[in-house]
Amino acid sequence: MQAADAVPAAGFDKNAEPRIPEEERSYIYQWFAGLFGRELSAEALWSYHDDAGQALLDRLGSYPLLAPLAETVGDLIAEPQAIETKAMDLAGAFAWLFLGVGGRRSVPPYESHYTSKRGLLFQEASAQTAAVLAEFDLHVDAAFPEPPDHIAVQLTVMAEFARRALEAADPAQRQRSRDAQKTFLETRLLPWVGAFRDDCKAADRSRFYAMAASCLVDFLVADAHRIQAAPR
Repeated sequence: MQAADAVPAAGFDKNAEPRIPEEERSYIYQWFAGLFGRELSAEALWSYHDDAGQALLDRLGSYPLLAPLAETVGDLIAEPQAIETKAMDLAGAFAWLFLGVGGRRSVPPYESHYTSKRGLLFQEASAQTAAVLAEFDLHVDAAFPEPPDHIAVQLTVMAEFARRALEAADPAQRQRSRDAQKTFLETRLLPWVGAFRDDCKAADRSRFYAMAASCLVDFLVADAHRIQAAPR
């Protein structure tokens, strides 16, 4: 599926908007980036099993739009003796969907795939995202050899903009980061994540990444509404 239909922020139910404090938005963006950036290893799953990990799942689960995904992660670690097996299953699902193992059933996690005419990678979306990175002095980690329009990179950019807005001491710098969030979300993520979600739902045999993509879209739409409604 390569349709580039935008996920609309307008018309979003205000009553369904998550109760997510400003100071947690950057972390949540980074959390989603991690889920779509690499496989959930057994070590990563085990990290949710200790007190700190359980507290994190409880906190994420307190936000209505993230609760289904937090509950799903909780189910994955409910049986400690099965964590290694479940991690292997998730690694297989990740490779099938996002690393091309599924062939035509794969779901390329790149904006270019959804917005270029022939679904090719390294197209205009990649160059445009790279320009944003350069403008704000951001760089893709050398340990993550993916083009700039990979969904994990774009979510990390949003995490950084949110962090900069929160930590800025100068009002002008804070507003610049807020404006950057709005523009980047509306132009780089919302135009294609809906189609990405739909493809994950159709192809994900594990159902985990279908759930993650669905919650991600809900979060992005809600965040776009929050940004749009925020006073300047």
